[in-house]
Amino acid sequence: MRVRVGVIIALLLMITVGKVIQSPTYVAQAQPQTPDQTTVPQGFARIQEQEINDDPFDANVLSGSNTVVRGSITQHDIDYFKIDLTAGQRLALATITRASIASGDTTLSLFASTGNNLDPTLTLIETDLSDGVHTNGSSVISSQVITTTGSYYIRVQGGTVTTVIQPYDLYVRVLSTSVSEQEPNDQVPQAITTQASISGVLSTSNDLDRYQFNLNAGDTIFTTLDFDPERDGITWNGFLQFSWDDATFEANDANAVSPNAEANVMTVKHAGSYEIVIGSYVAVGPQASYLAQVLIIPAITQANCQTVTSQQSQAIGPNRSVMQSSITVAQAANIADIDVLLDLNHSLMSELDVTLTAPDGNVVALFTDIGSAQRRNVDLVIDQQAALPLGTYNNLNGVHFAPEYNFSLDWFAGQQAQGQWTLTIYDTADSNGGTLNSWGLRICGMPAPADCPTGKARSVIYSSQFEADNGGFSAGDDDFSWVWGNRNGPPIGGNYSGANSWNTNLTGNYPNSSRMELYSPNIDLTNVSGPIYASWYQRYQLDNSLNDFYVVSKIVPFSNVTPLFEHRSVEMRTQVNTPTQTLEQSTGWSLQRHDISSDAGSSLRLKWDFGSDSAANFAGISVDDVEITGCIDAGLITPTITPTASVTPTPSATPIVTPSITPTPSASPTIDPARFYIHLPFVVVVN
Repeated sequence: MRVRVGVIIALLLMITVGKVIQSPTYVAQAQPQTPDQTTVPQGFARIQEQEINDDPFDANVLSGSNTVVRGSITQHDIDYFKIDLTAGQRLALATITRASIASGDTTLSLFASTGNNLDPTLTLIETDLSDGVHTNGSSVISSQVITTTGSYYIRVQGGTVTTVIQPYDLYVRVLSTSVSEQEPNDQVPQAITTQASISGVLSTSNDLDRYQFNLNAGDTIFTTLDFDPERDGITWNGFLQFSWDDATFEANDANAVSPNAEANVMTVKHAGSYEIVIGSYVAVGPQASYLAQVLIIPAITQANCQTVTSQQSQAIGPNRSVMQSSITVAQAANIADIDVLLDLNHSLMSELDVTLTAPDGNVVALFTDIGSAQRRNVDLVIDQQAALPLGTYNNLNGVHFAPEYNFSLDWFAGQQAQGQWTLTIYDTADSNGGTLNSWGLRICGMPAPADCPTGKARSVIYSSQFEADNGGFSAGDDDFSWVWGNRNGPPIGGNYSGANSWNTNLTGNYPNSSRMELYSPNIDLTNVSGPIYASWYQRYQLDNSLNDFYVVSKIVPFSNVTPLFEHRSVEMRTQVNTPTQTLEQSTGWSLQRHDISSDAGSSLRLKWDFGSDSAANFAGISVDDVEITGCIDAGLITPTITPTASVTPTPSATPIVTPSITPTPSASPTIDPARFYIHLPFVVVVN
């Protein structure tokens, strides 16, 4: 890993014809990849790939024997990861790309290295183009033998140099020992541990090898199956199933080129007994050997969570209709994580479009037109951290799925939970009906700020609500500029507090092919110690992050530009119902708060950077109530700008597509500087 000091990477923008835009590039430290606060999502967490890691010298370092990395590939991008391994171990790797809003086509490669860490020379051990599952181009390298102790490099890249993948999950499992298959196990499954690797043989084409283990609610399973563990070129093609009761989730591609492999992942709703099943639909030879591995990634839990449910059943259809059900969240909290609990049945699931409307009036679709007539029961948790999105499988019973890949529960992050939430179900055709049995929300609040050290007191170093003036902010020298004033353009109506905020536009949509930069005044952190926090409120509606970019960063003199927040998501406009209606989705007014303690003793500016492509345009971005606080000796520092008086926020306007029953807005929130949200990489290491 190379440490780059005193380097400022310029922000580059390339706007070309059509829907192609290049967002800014930043230098970021590869390790440690840990959050600087103890906030984690409720459920399955990943670590975050750190750019720039497009050569072995800058590879992200992976620690521990089991890791899941969330990353992305831009045009001409390559991601390298480094891991230290011991002779005799095996390595299982897989990319899961079902959630990508662009391509899902990865090429996965494993290299041994010679030389030293400053100048590694790589030797290719194995590469895979299309052994993956859920999208044709995802990749698997399963149980590759490690013959020499040393450093190894994993490379993830697109199928071509122009392929874009956003996001991918890279699963990494180090195998040290294995157990042997014990026949017969085709009727009564063989019990295994939840971190097992199993060596076996499929003796005939009708042989099934079954292995049983226990999971807790919210756990995620990662399994791989290697059809040529000896790497002797003798392989076969089989399937890998994950199952319980009447539910089966199968990975079975057509590839049979050695070394052939399969992989699968799933997040489960209930604690209980589960199985993997190995078999083949075609004749196999007498020595159809395999090595399978099962890795259980335990769910991470938060203490600051509340669950609110509605147990009142309501009919859905059978005629074309719009059904709504509302619940009220009484406890105030800024949302760190939100899950939707859904229990319903319908004779034709693919007729349903389902949305969720928050107290702030912003509406987000959860799924449209998924499932099948053969799978009528839905008992699931819609969870942004789940291993797979809705639409991956038709079975929707007993699982956690993220929203359908083109929607995001993250759009609720940071906003106030208190108030009325409304679930809307559109039944888009006649003749088929069902019942909403119950639904609910599990909401985890943001953590409180860390205390100042003994002898220090938290002080406001900079604060502006942009009422008396523009807060000393300045717009960049671009063709289009951020504007200060009163926002009035649905689905973003009003400001978080008072009458003014900073916006990409005050009415209507932002212009095509625009570039806008907004800078805070210089903020002096001399004699300020940590924890130091930068916070602001924002609300936005944007195109997908392939076409629009939005990055908030800190700029420290003689150092690198460091992003604090980045829009990495899908288009916030969709179609629902029959006849078709346009649903204008957006975030609510969300609190962003980030630890900048590493800049104690220096000075910095904050920058809001936005760019759009030449086609579709949206409502844009609003920013309000910017504040920086830190720890000082009492009376030592006078704030750079005296905070303006707190003003009660103005509730946002309702969305353009108004449900047949308009949600009742919650009471206007009181601005509370003690609320904190940190949008940072998450870490899980499972041993």
